[in-house]
Amino acid sequence: MSLWLGLLAASAQAAAAPAPPRQAVFSVEVVAEGAPLPAQSVERRTPFAVQHVLLESGLVFDIDATALAALRERLNVDARSPWVLSEWVEVGPEPGFAIRPLGLLFCSSRVRWGTFHTCLRDADGDGRIEGSVIYRNAVPDGGLQFAPIGPIPYHYVQADRADTNREFRLGLGFGWDTIRDSTRLRFFAQVAGGNFRAEVDPSVEVDPASLPATIELSGAQLTVLSWDGRRPLVRVDRRFPARVVRLISLGGASDSGVALAILGGTGHHWRIEYPETVLPGAPR
Repeated sequence: MSLWLGLLAASAQAAAAPAPPRQAVFSVEVVAEGAPLPAQSVERRTPFAVQHVLLESGLVFDIDATALAALRERLNVDARSPWVLSEWVEVGPEPGFAIRPLGLLFCSSRVRWGTFHTCLRDADGDGRIEGSVIYRNAVPDGGLQFAPIGPIPYHYVQADRADTNREFRLGLGFGWDTIRDSTRLRFFAQVAGGNFRAEVDPSVEVDPASLPATIELSGAQLTVLSWDGRRPLVRVDRRFPARVVRLISLGGASDSGVALAILGGTGHHWRIEYPETVLPGAPR
């Protein structure tokens, strides 16, 4: 009996053990510059003061046309597919989804019996690619394993690939709502794009009887000036920081915001992070 109880206890401890960290690849995105905005009356269901999110891309190989064609053939990459600057990270288990950077990659994808991702790595930042990996759909459980390649000289020119699909490009904005069984208003940041809106934690409550009120949301600052019973009058004192940003769904760390923008709908419990990511070619 004691052996059986011991096995049950060991089984319970194993079941309670947290899931191990996993690897993921996120596109590097940068919030566009935004100036303060004067007072405006804002609708309840329409994101306001939206700043576009720029998708970083601009890898240029410093090799001749013949070598470039051979490289594309070797990697099986379409010439029209951009190389998107990406973060290679380790993602911890719930509830916090803590993220540990592993390095920057240049990744291109193609759809053929699934989505295949080809990623290139300059591990020491010397301006030469020396590793490559191809994986299907999601990063495998064992993580990315890079094969030697090159070295291939390159340089990076900052560019925004989001412009190629303006209809579904993501942005950061704000929203508000009333609180059931309360006179208070609730303001929150939003990830918005196409027909998709996702609410960002945490939100801030405001008492209409105590206006004006200045609040902070995800690095931005708003002042709620007045409330007429239908719409608040809001001034944007400081926009979202114009820097690298991570948009994380707390239902599972995700890089699927563009897909959600295409599909439409609403989401909740997202998080905005501003990592200390240094873009290639930027002063260190």
